[in-house]
Amino acid sequence: MDKVYIVLVNYINWKDSVECLESIFKQTYQNFQVILVDNSPTDDTIFHLENWLTGENKKLKSDFEYLVFPITEKPVSYKLLFEEEGLEGQHNEKVLLIKAKENKGFAAGNNIALNYIQKTETNKNAKIWLLNTDTVIPKDCIEKQVSFFQKNPKTGILGIPLMEYDQPETIQALGGTYNFNTGKISLIGANHPKETITNISTTEIQYPIGASMFLSLDYLEKVGLMEEKYFLYFEEFDWVLRGEEKGFQTQLSKDTFIYHKGGGSSGGGASKLAEFYGIRSKILFTKKFKKSTLPFLYLSFGGFIINRIRRNQFNRIPMLFKLISNPNLHYKDIFN
Repeated sequence: MDKVYIVLVNYINWKDSVECLESIFKQTYQNFQVILVDNSPTDDTIFHLENWLTGENKKLKSDFEYLVFPITEKPVSYKLLFEEEGLEGQHNEKVLLIKAKENKGFAAGNNIALNYIQKTETNKNAKIWLLNTDTVIPKDCIEKQVSFFQKNPKTGILGIPLMEYDQPETIQALGGTYNFNTGKISLIGANHPKETITNISTTEIQYPIGASMFLSLDYLEKVGLMEEKYFLYFEEFDWVLRGEEKGFQTQLSKDTFIYHKGGGSSGGGASKLAEFYGIRSKILFTKKFKKSTLPFLYLSFGGFIINRIRRNQFNRIPMLFKLISNPNLHYKDIFN
């Protein structure tokens, strides 16, 4: 039974992480280790997570009681590590809590755990599951994804359907596509009823949604770590394209799914932060993989300008032009 590393990146909202952890602990496939990287600006989240793992805090609400309850018996074996002190040696506790030195974004947080796995795991058949903390998973979720890999050995990154947490019978997305000429992102299957999953064609899916990416250690070693320059968005598509260059195939398993809240760390798709990094990452991604289409991408931003004028969000228009001029800027460089 191959070991599965479940990598979670937490930012402030420790209650989501606790709910996610409880659904992980209920898995039928138990040969796993959770590595939770905390990107929060203070130590408060670590304090709450430690309290939970030791059993001092037992209050939890969930819309999925049958997947989360009863609360797992405590204490759960865990180890607290600090990135700034180095992550030396192999640790076999069920949960590793790693406090990041600073928040460098989604990819960087995951890379802290991925670096640790690369250094310590010798079994090339080991699997890695990058999972968002604002998710709840069915009890056979790990088992079915491991089984998929056994039947499809050329798989690179495996995605699974995301269901709306608040509307569990509605598909959030099966995967995504990106049009380099228009800058348009499309979510395949979005807003369709759950029972249509098996009928929806997934041949056009270009990448799995980053909330759930299941891969092998072999993929990590041959393709490398996630690209950190994006901070938010497009990391998964970048990783997929680099994997395809190495001969891996991106796949989708329709045998299982996860419930996903979405938008927790960025404030949702319409927030200023989300729009900033959405634009920034589009430019960086297009420059890297299809630079010839940049003029078309810039033209597509005309719709963004019109919509911001309609919504009286005038301060977001200078943001756009600053990013076109220098897409390496970060949010704090423009908005203090």
